[in-house]
Amino acid sequence: HHSEWGCYVRQGHAQEGCHCDVEESQCTRKWGVDGTWTHQCHVCKDMDKIKETESDNTKNDGINTVTLILITVGSVLVVLVAVLVGLFLRYRWQRKGPVQQSGGHDAVVVGQPVSAESADAKGNASDS
Repeated sequence: HHSEWGCYVRQGHAQEGCHCDVEESQCTRKWGVDGTWTHQCHVCKDMDKIKETESDNTKNDGINTVTLILITVGSVLVVLVAVLVGLFLRYRWQRKGPVQQSGGHDAVVVGQPVSAESADAKGNASDS
C-alpha cells in the first residue's frame, strides 16, 4: 500500500487525523506538539486522486461550455440566414409580381389586329 506525506494531528485533538493540504513547516507551527509530519497519511494519496479528478472535471466543464456556446451561436446564425433569405425572396417576388406563363387565357397581345382581307392577301402572296 502506497503512502503519502501529510501532517498527522493526534487523536483527541479537535482537528485529529491527517491534513494533506499543509506543508511540513506549517505542521508543527499550526498544531504544536500535537502535529507530526509523517509518510503514513494514506488519505493524502486519495486526496491527490480527488484533486486530479476535480481538475479534469473543471477542464471538461470548460470544454462543454465552449461547445454549448458554439452550437447556440451556430444555430442562431442559421436561423438568421434563413429569415434573411426568406425576406429577400419575398421582397423580390412582391417587386416583380407573380409570373404569368405566356399563352394563357389572360395573355396580353400588343399590336393592332389584322383584318381578314390583309391576312388572305399575305397568305396568297407567300404561296406564289
